[in-house]
Amino acid sequence: MREFKRFALFLTAIGVIATILVVVILVTSTSLKQERKKLNWEELPLVALEGVTLTHWNELGDKVWLLQAGSALQYADVTILEHASVTLFEDAVPISSGSADSVSVNNSSSDFDLEGNITVVSYHDKATLATSQLHWDAKERKIYSDEDVMVARGDLIVRGKGLVAEPDLSQITIYNQVTSYLKGEHE
Repeated sequence: MREFKRFALFLTAIGVIATILVVVILVTSTSLKQERKKLNWEELPLVALEGVTLTHWNELGDKVWLLQAGSALQYADVTILEHASVTLFEDAVPISSGSADSVSVNNSSSDFDLEGNITVVSYHDKATLATSQLHWDAKERKIYSDEDVMVARGDLIVRGKGLVAEPDLSQITIYNQVTSYLKGEHE
């Protein structure tokens, strides 16, 4: 009977210690969250990935875009890929591809933003777009930028600020400070 009482006392002590530990962890966790909010710390990633390929399909099951990167961080609302390549598709056929220092994908809308040294090349006529920031709007299927842009099509080079373009670069509208010249004139 004594051994049973000792065992019961031991289990009670373990239960009390476990309860105290749980309370301390919860209080510490809540304090850390509050402290992070006070200090405006960024959200921690849910997952860190290596060798990443993200694909977006339309309602018919055709590829719309493909993103590839050596690494990525997934957060609740956004996935950030570093040193990424992008391929855009129309009717499941690749129509342009490019690269960027980083790509931020909105996890719910499939819109994405490219940042850094960006180059996009059309498979249709080899037109090249270079800029530091691009936005892909999945609903409108268009590319947007508010930054300086350079478009080269054959020997013609057009520079300006701000653009809207079709994903294959067949139709491009540049909004501000538009300058055009032939290759070699102003390089």
